[in-house]
Amino acid sequence: MTNSLRMDHFQKLITGEFPQTAYAKLLGMQLTKIGSGTATVEMDVNILQLANPLGALHGGAVTSLADHSMGIAYLSLLPDTEVFGTIELKINLLKMINTDCKLISHAAVLKNGKSIGVVEATVTMLDGTIVAKSISTCMRLPLSKN
Repeated sequence: MTNSLRMDHFQKLITGEFPQTAYAKLLGMQLTKIGSGTATVEMDVNILQLANPLGALHGGAVTSLADHSMGIAYLSLLPDTEVFGTIELKINLLKMINTDCKLISHAAVLKNGKSIGVVEATVTMLDGTIVAKSISTCMRLPLSKN
């Protein structure tokens, strides 16, 4: 069952009515599409700001993009009384990026169990070239009142 309050919040992120998190802004990430158990996040890569010592896009930036999209996809299915924690994250980095570009991460929930969920993401370039594949295991947690 889709959480309408969270989905409304996500829609407002897409339209710009709500600001992105500081971390998403720092990396140039923007939520562009949300569905029940799915999310698409785009990242404008500024290679000068996000390069590793070899001059290529840092793998952590690609991982953050995949993780961000998977987290939103999973959160879209949880009730207001729950949040989640990532208990495992795996990524295969398949293509080196060494220029400014736009990357797109499409995430989908594969399993939404009573306590554990599994989400996958595919990160691509605009032309569809796959840059990375990622999978995450998430644990549902009660929302803390503190």
